[in-house]
Amino acid sequence: MSHKTDAVLLQPSQMKERIPGPGGERFHIGLLRGELQVELYVPENEDLQKPHSRDECYVVIQGSGRFVMGDQIVPFEAGDFLFVLPAWNIGSLISVIDWRRG
Repeated sequence: MSHKTDAVLLQPSQMKERIPGPGGERFHIGLLRGELQVELYVPENEDLQKPHSRDECYVVIQGSGRFVMGDQIVPFEAGDFLFVLPAWNIGSLISVIDWRRG
């Protein structure tokens, strides 16, 4: 989805209605503008994402878990912000999310 306005309101509840996607995708693109892409990602029990070539930010809306980066385990919960550099995504990044419904 692409927006051409100066202000955009993204509501997770509306984006979540489009998940899963037609091919079973666990995410929905809510905003695509230049190199910026904002998605809502809803994993089920585990993170099946593949490494990405760009920086990524995660805002945790619901649940809690652990984000594993190499030998570092970062606990997170609703309201947290995670920033992941693409360099961490090369081989050594294993993203494991253990969601507990809340």
